[in-house]
Formats: sequence, C-alpha cells, structure tokens
Amino acid sequence: GANSGASSSNGNSSGGTNSTGDSSSSGSSGQVLRPEYKTILTYWVDDKLQKDIIFDGEFLMFTFLIKDNAVNGTYPISFKTTDFANYGTNDSVDENGKTIAGIPSKILDVKVVDGSVTVGGTAKKDETVSGSVFAMVTSNESGNAGDEVTVGIDLKNNPGFVGVYIQLQYDSNEIG
Repeated sequence: GANSGASSSNGNSSGGTNSTGDSSSSGSSGQVLRPEYKTILTYWVDDKLQKDIIFDGEFLMFTFLIKDNAVNGTYPISFKTTDFANYGTNDSVDENGKTIAGIPSKILDVKVVDGSVTVGGTAKKDETVSGSVFAMVTSNESGNAGDEVTVGIDLKNNPGFVGVYIQLQYDSNEIG
C-alpha cells in the first residue's frame, strides 16, 4: 500500500491516513481494461492551538512503490477532496461591555495542481502557480518498475488553516 503522513509541531493534534479501493475491471486474461483507482484519506486538525497555522512549502509526502509489472506511462496523482478550514473566533465583549462579533471558521478556497508518476520515462515538468491564490501543488516524479518514488505536496500563499481533509487518488494497478 501507499504510505502517507502529516505532522504537527506540537502534541495537540490528531490525524491519520486510510487507503480504500474505488473501482476496477479486468479482462479474463488478467489484462487491465481500465485503471483501478484507490484513495488515500489524510486528515489533520489541531483544536488546542486556537489559531491558524501559516507556512508555505513542503506540506505532505506520499511514497509509492511502482509495481514490478507496471506498464510504462504516466499515471495521475489526483485529488477527490481538498478541504482546508481556518480557525474562527467566538463573539467577545470589550471593556465597555460591547459585543464584538467573532469570525466564523470556513472552508478555504484552494487551487489544486495534480501530479503524476511516470514509469519508464522522464517525469512531466512540475506545474507552477502564479499570483497570490492559495495553492496545493503536487510534484511529478519518475521511476522504473520496482522503484519507490516520493510525491511531494507543497503549499503556496497559505492564508492559514487549523484542519485539513484530503482524498488523494492513484491507479493501484501500476503503483501502490
């Protein structure tokens, strides 16, 4: 299976990963007629920190084993779900007794750039994101049958978040 992880700088967070199969179809000779997609679920939340985590750069890394019988080609690493939530604040009262409205937490808009694993060839050029949009950018990697490859996910222009829920999808016939 695929390995994945998320990390935190303190002991107040929780997170995890889970891998599930989605669909497949094989011919009687064992030849695959279409990709067999599996999903890796990754989540992380830190409710004790009580503020958003703001950073850019390396966010997650997923290591895949290219299967010994993998067919040369490029296989997408894509996302079914990418929910980032920021930390909201409750209503408060100032020194004069006036209520100050809190800011509700919300799901953030994020531009998702999918990646890929190329078997038996050169990896596609990594896509770049310009401007100030919050983006999650996945690398493109390459290797040969039997190799392990690590796909990185970087954040750009991160406005801050306190929780994340991601579903990554890949073709488990070729990589796993």
